[in-house]
Amino acid sequence: MLSNPFADSFASSFYLLDSKCRDDLSRSLITSERDYVATLTGRIRDFIPEAYKVNTLAKSLNASDERKFGCDAMLVFHFKGEIKIGMFESKWPRYFTQRNYQWDRVYDTTGKSHFSSQIERQLNWTKSIAIWEMFMNEESPGKLIKPFDTYGSTCIPFFDIDEHMHKNRLLTKAWCNSDLLTVAKKNKSLKSIIKDILICRRGKLIKLNNNRAEINGFQENIVIPIVLPQTIDFNQGRIISDSYSFNELEKLGIKNYTCFDFAENFVGEYEDLK
Repeated sequence: MLSNPFADSFASSFYLLDSKCRDDLSRSLITSERDYVATLTGRIRDFIPEAYKVNTLAKSLNASDERKFGCDAMLVFHFKGEIKIGMFESKWPRYFTQRNYQWDRVYDTTGKSHFSSQIERQLNWTKSIAIWEMFMNEESPGKLIKPFDTYGSTCIPFFDIDEHMHKNRLLTKAWCNSDLLTVAKKNKSLKSIIKDILICRRGKLIKLNNNRAEINGFQENIVIPIVLPQTIDFNQGRIISDSYSFNELEKLGIKNYTCFDFAENFVGEYEDLK
């Protein structure tokens, strides 16, 4: 989709901004998972257009929980009528400040782990979408504490987390810190994951049809709206968008939506897009 040098630089900015959010979390300026993701996507929205001249839209939505996809954040990368989608579920285990904090629970009604039920829902969409779990870290950036990421969040690709879930029979048991320490050994930085999406190592290219995308899954398919950043008036700082499309995404459980438009007439320092 994009050339390696551009993808590397572009993805590095995600890691830098993730590190800034981790610093805010360490100083209690960010107070929740939702606050962290909203701050991260807001900073991306403000930084990317200026640094790379890529039209960017980021919007917090009013979804109540993670329904269809088992994820709360969606990243869309658009180029020449095709998109790549990345999705992640954020967790804040509070490992360094509250060692006994229960960051997962078992539902009384189903007898299933909340986190494992999210992973089960994610599985269907891994046929088309790059999915990962993002564990927030409240230690200050730069503090090396293995196996966690040194500067940003600890990101675990879906298939590594899914393998651990089944191997340790966590469908009906709550995840705990020993599980976190094990899966953290599979850590990929946010930079690594974003770069892999951009150079087509993760996820699949999906064609748009009237700004809608058909997402193929293992058990079911779904058609979702894709809101592109052309609806942004950068001079006025206003978003002029299709509220109906955002309502559709909310009903699917998406809490944060971010879209990057690498326009066909993209010009600037990086003109080696593929």
